[in-house]
Amino acid sequence: MILGGTLGELFVPLLCALYFFWQREATGFAFCSFWFFENFPYIGTYIADARTSVLPLVGSGDSDWEILLSQWGLLAQDQKIGGTMRTFGYLGMLTTIAWLAYRLRHDAAAKPHFLSE
Repeated sequence: MILGGTLGELFVPLLCALYFFWQREATGFAFCSFWFFENFPYIGTYIADARTSVLPLVGSGDSDWEILLSQWGLLAQDQKIGGTMRTFGYLGMLTTIAWLAYRLRHDAAAKPHFLSE
């Protein structure tokens, strides 16, 4: 129950990305990969808010990340963990865009070009 929202944010795009990967659909795979990584900055923002609890929460008044980080003895590192998650998300999105650009350029170069007269 505690990680339900976070897991849903990650699990659905990951399953979609896997589907497109197995179908060999580069654009669909890249879209879903971007979607997957796009969730990490939001998750990181809520992790970084674990001690202060300033952000509005859906449901109960207790932050899932405050509970989890407290249980794991990591509550004092909420800002650092949140920042790491945000950075991971941004790097993942940039990597996905770079990979798709490379893939599209490579595929375009591999196709024969016919000169019209």
